[in-house]
Amino acid sequence: MMKLLALILIFAACCLGGYCLAAPYKRRPLLLNQLHSGILGLENRLIYYGEPLHLALVHLGAGHDDAVSCLFYGMGKSMEKDPRLSPRQAAEQELNAPNYASLTAMDREILLEIFEGMGRDQQGQKSALSHGRDRLRDAAASAQEQKEKNAKLYQSMGLLLGAAAVVLLV
Repeated sequence: MMKLLALILIFAACCLGGYCLAAPYKRRPLLLNQLHSGILGLENRLIYYGEPLHLALVHLGAGHDDAVSCLFYGMGKSMEKDPRLSPRQAAEQELNAPNYASLTAMDREILLEIFEGMGRDQQGQKSALSHGRDRLRDAAASAQEQKEKNAKLYQSMGLLLGAAAVVLLV
C-alpha cells in the first residue's frame, strides 16, 4: 500500500513539475496582449485627453487587479512621489516584481523603449507608443507560437517522466 502511494506521489510530482515549467510559456502571450491593450489606453489618455503621464498611468491602473494595471499604477505612484524619476526608471523599478517573470529580456526592452519615449513632445510620444505597440503585437505573436510548441512539450515531458519513473520503480 505504501509503495502504491509513493508511486502515485512520484507520478503527481513529475506531472506538476511539467505543468510548472510550462506556466511561463502560457502566461507570456496573455501578458503581452494585456500590455498591448494597456499601451493603447495610455496613448488615448495622453494624446486625446491630454493628461499628464503620471495621472494617466494611475487612472489606467486604478480599479483593476491584473499585472498590467499594477505595473501602470505602480509607475504612476512612483512618478508622483519623485517627480525627477523618468518614466523609464519607474518602469525598470516596477518590472522587477515577480508578476513579470514570464517576460523575456526582449519584452522588457520593448517596454523600456516605450517609456523612454514618454519624455518627448506629443508627436514623439505618439510615435514611440505606436512603434512600441507594433513591437508588442509581434512579440505576442511570437510568444503564442512558443506557447503552442513549448507548453505542450513540458507538460508531456512531465507526464512521461512520471510514467517512466513509475514503470522503473514497479
